Amino acid sequence: MIYADPAVAAGENPVLFVWRSPENKLFLLGKNPIEQPDELLTDIDLSRLIGQDPSLKEATEIPAGFRAYRKTAQNSWKIAQLNPKTGQGQYMDGYLEWINKMYVDGYFTGGTVPHFYTFPGRPKLYGWISASLGLALLVVVFIVGRINRGEGSVNSLGPAIIGLFLLFIGVSLLLRTTKRKSAKDKNQGR
Repeated sequence: MIYADPAVAAGENPVLFVWRSPENKLFLLGKNPIEQPDELLTDIDLSRLIGQDPSLKEATEIPAGFRAYRKTAQNSWKIAQLNPKTGQGQYMDGYLEWINKMYVDGYFTGGTVPHFYTFPGRPKLYGWISASLGLALLVVVFIVGRINRGEGSVNSLGPAIIGLFLLFIGVSLLLRTTKRKSAKDKNQGR
């Protein structure tokens, strides 16, 4: 069975994400988010879509438990196996959870944080930026406090707390990415 984004099925948008579930169901998604799973169209004429985009044939022949994705229609497909523990993979699990729970107040994908924080593109860069902003804010608060000779120390408490918070976030992200990298290097050495 084939499930497709309505814009993809109509030929308005290219297929950018293909997923074959463990039950051998094929999902064809484009760039537009699907708000309800009921919006997906079923029993699509796959040969017509392959006629419009011949590279789609490679992506639709993936085995169960795999996904294929690309950024634009001109890019080549990247094929990867999904997480065998869950049967779907972390990204797809988060996406489906987000679809089902996006209107629940106070609920984020994974229960605590939005999915775009769970899969950040460059966490090390964000860590450096956060740490440097926090450090810069603390330096400014210290300099202003010294210039005013402690008179404005009560007013600078809020910015100092924010600076410490940003510094803590940055350092913790940098430590986490360093631990992941060292663990990955150890696993590759085996």
